[in-house]
Amino acid sequence: MRRAALAAAALALAACARSAPELPPDYGSVSATDRLSASDFTSADLRLTCGDIVSEQKAMTETARQLTGVIEANRQHNQVAGYFGGLFLFPLVAVRENPDEKTKLDRMQDRWDTLTQLKRFKDCDTPSG
Repeated sequence: MRRAALAAAALALAACARSAPELPPDYGSVSATDRLSASDFTSADLRLTCGDIVSEQKAMTETARQLTGVIEANRQHNQVAGYFGGLFLFPLVAVRENPDEKTKLDRMQDRWDTLTQLKRFKDCDTPSG
């Protein structure tokens, strides 16, 4: 009975978890061997101003907050489903995994990484950038 409860709890927690996306190439560390160039970006991205980049990142932050809220709202539901699944030994069909929200967050992280690199390429963090 205890093993079933632990397995159910592990499944419920896994349903809430989101794996980390791949790390982008290292362009900014002291020991970085790669350098950014215009060929690393789309022509549309190269047309963005530093202000445009910051605005897009602000909008993404709000969208990510909303998506994370949806996932967190289901966390308690999933924990309850895991508890009852362990107690009564039936499948956890009630678990809500939020695959769409997690996929959107992963895509947003990729875009955020691109925008961060673009800010570095355009030298947006300097007063003249």
